[in-house]
Amino acid sequence: MKQVSIDVLREQYPEQYDKEYERWLESVQEIVGEDWPEFSKQQAEHELDGTGWVVRDVNYAVAHSQGDGVAIEAGFTIDAACAEQQDQMRKNFPMCTEMLRLGYIEVYCSPRLRCMSSRVDWEVDFGFWATDSEDEVVEEGVYKGLPLATAEQIVAEEDVEKFAEWLYGDVQSAESEVYWTLRKDAELRQSEEEFAEWANSFDETFEVEE
Repeated sequence: MKQVSIDVLREQYPEQYDKEYERWLESVQEIVGEDWPEFSKQQAEHELDGTGWVVRDVNYAVAHSQGDGVAIEAGFTIDAACAEQQDQMRKNFPMCTEMLRLGYIEVYCSPRLRCMSSRVDWEVDFGFWATDSEDEVVEEGVYKGLPLATAEQIVAEEDVEKFAEWLYGDVQSAESEVYWTLRKDAELRQSEEEFAEWANSFDETFEVEE
């Protein structure tokens, strides 16, 4: 028996090299991704900065399987949207945007059950009497004085579902970016290059038969 470096092991003992590599993989799998919870949330916040989405949590699975993915849990607030985003919102959905600003509409997204993805949802609340009384009006903003019943009708015509899905497009893009970042990190940390760097850094040698 003798001790050899990783370079010799790889070149002259390929079968033994494969076994040592697999053994190393098992040892590092527990530490790969240990900093992902904080990192993934920070990246999600960076990707969604200025969009209006406020990140609450990030769920992920990076195992190269059909269950892979990233699901961001977030709520939308117009105060967190940059001026360009707000202008685009008012251009495409003027009434929905104003009613969201005033609190009549809420848009949020959350992880789906039993799969690593998210879904957008929304709530519309004009009050119990809004559709029956002309006395209830918008009390502030560009539509001040407009009957709530009329505002509710315009919101329905603009389609809150389309409004929410349009906003949700930013979340889907962020989820994709976070997923591919985590996947590349996992591949790097479990690569043969990383294995070689680890062995050389610690002057590791491997026992082989002469």
